[in-house]
Amino acid sequence: MQMQESPALVSFRNVQKSYDGETLIVKDLNLDVYRGEFLTLLGPSVSGKTTCLMLLAEFESPTAGQILMDGQLLNTKTCGATPLPNPSKSWPRAQSTNAR
Repeated sequence: MQMQESPALVSFRNVQKSYDGETLIVKDLNLDVYRGEFLTLLGPSVSGKTTCLMLLAEFESPTAGQILMDGQLLNTKTCGATPLPNPSKSWPRAQSTNAR
């Protein structure tokens, strides 16, 4: 009996990222990460390691390609983290408890 392979937890499909429209920081990344696997990103400075994590966290959108988690498309042109409220505008200021 042949076991069916489970779908990847995270999939990068032909992912590219450019910040200036000319230089590709991430060039055609294809990667599957399965449940229970550990992944280490190694490389020199400015090789795209942090950018890949930023793409996965949806803090950035890829220039091309798709990122899927559990088969669900993560990246769209409207994706991104919801900004946190500005504490100086929406949160009450803390009162100083230091007495002199």
